[in-house]
Amino acid sequence: TGSGIRKFFLRLENRKVPMIDNKISAPPLCPECKQMGRLVKKANFYNKPSCKGHIWVCYKCDTRVGCHEGTYKPLGHMAGESLRKTRVKIHFKFDERWNGAHDRSKARDEAYAWLGKTLGLSKEKAHIGMLNMAQCKQLLDKLEEI
Repeated sequence: TGSGIRKFFLRLENRKVPMIDNKISAPPLCPECKQMGRLVKKANFYNKPSCKGHIWVCYKCDTRVGCHEGTYKPLGHMAGESLRKTRVKIHFKFDERWNGAHDRSKARDEAYAWLGKTLGLSKEKAHIGMLNMAQCKQLLDKLEEI
């Protein structure tokens, strides 16, 4: 509900939430049940005190997404186990395209521009954490061709 989201943001505001570009995005929605994700410390979720940062979780559906370092901003869209594993596989293959480059920043920008062009996505949507399973399969096929 609208008032529930408003109360959520007021609680975050009172805790001096770290932000990116002075913005807090809305809490991500579970793609299965459409409920708001729950913000959890990684250390608590994984039962590993050494884990830093937070993740958004839907315990009912076992979907989740990590946060940008030092923030509560989601890295992409919440996903179940199968999609999460596929995204990890894609990152492994995709990151090979730019990770060893002399100018990593430029190579990374070019790689993500290629990703966007290949899948017909805007620059804002051209991130592996935002891809659905069909887009992941399409990207994997393209990466295999290279």
